Amino acid sequence: MKKFINLEIKAEQRILIALLDKLKESKKNKWSFEKKLTKDYATNISLPENCVACFKANSIKYFEATIWIVINDSELRVSNIVSRKVSYLGKDLYNIIVTDFFNDFVSKYLPEGCNVILSSSEVSIEKIANTETAKKLISWESLSNRSTGNTNQYDRERWFAFIKTAVDTDSDLSVGDLEQWLTEEKNWVVNEDDDMVEMLVNDFEYGVDLLKYYVGKS
Repeated sequence: MKKFINLEIKAEQRILIALLDKLKESKKNKWSFEKKLTKDYATNISLPENCVACFKANSIKYFEATIWIVINDSELRVSNIVSRKVSYLGKDLYNIIVTDFFNDFVSKYLPEGCNVILSSSEVSIEKIANTETAKKLISWESLSNRSTGNTNQYDRERWFAFIKTAVDTDSDLSVGDLEQWLTEEKNWVVNEDDDMVEMLVNDFEYGVDLLKYYVGKS
């Protein structure tokens, strides 16, 4: 499944602050440090100004995107990317921007000893949910009646097996992940006349919460 790329850099806080200072002082034309936006953002999120930064993309191919950086303890991360030209960047453009920001800018100033985590833009359902949970989910989906979802006897049994496995294995599968997988990977229809996907994700959330409460995991 397509996901937003996360950029995280881990090191001692003093090293990360020094890195951020170098980025702020850079004269490279592709990215401009926005001092006022940075100061306002630091105030809004109650962090020291030297742990926050805002950079504006100067290239038109990035739609005047603004990248927000924060440092918390021993981690520097991109907290958000927004555009002044479009209301929603989408995963593809967002991922291009964050990847280019790191490769063409941040990496040039990166000191030794930093652990860089640049997540993948494509993640399998097995990776997100874990193998056992994904197996039960795929079993239910492949055999289910899309007009009834999980309401007939056999579909319901497979759905319950999926819910139970998700709880037993502490799966990280979220409501959003399930909705994305059903609609983008399995092409379940979402429109005003068909609320089956919404019903299923709500049923998933309720089922997981109820079972966790019952077994004492909540």
